[in-house]
Amino acid sequence: MTENNNFNSKIAKAVFIALLILSGFALIVFHLNYFLLLFAGIFLAVVLNSSSNWISKKLKTKYGLSLVLVILIILGVLTAMILFIGPSIAEQVNEMSETLPKSLLILKEKIVHTEMGQKIFDEVPYKREDLIGNKGERSQKSLDSFHLPSVYLRI
Repeated sequence: MTENNNFNSKIAKAVFIALLILSGFALIVFHLNYFLLLFAGIFLAVVLNSSSNWISKKLKTKYGLSLVLVILIILGVLTAMILFIGPSIAEQVNEMSETLPKSLLILKEKIVHTEMGQKIFDEVPYKREDLIGNKGERSQKSLDSFHLPSVYLRI
């Protein structure tokens, strides 16, 4: 009898541990963005702390002054990166704004030539109001993102 109770308690412990592990994985998967934000904050704190300690030892200054110096250095590096990379990003955005409508027209031509694509274009309304009916403002805003590609494809 005690052997049976011992076996049952071992099974109960194993099931409890398995459920605990599964719930831990579920917590990580469903709240991954919060864990990543927490990790980034801890990483930033460690970098700032270690850099400030190193600078305060090398320059023989107080910790607070070296922390301000580290923050200014990081802001300077980020500003320089934005200044050097910004023009190329702006150029790429302009190029994309020129090529995107052309690409959507090419996509429309390819889709229209298929049987399924023709059915889709016949059933999708031309106007956003026809698509959503007389719903509230909130639903209109949420469907604006779906309407934009259909406007380009209907051109």
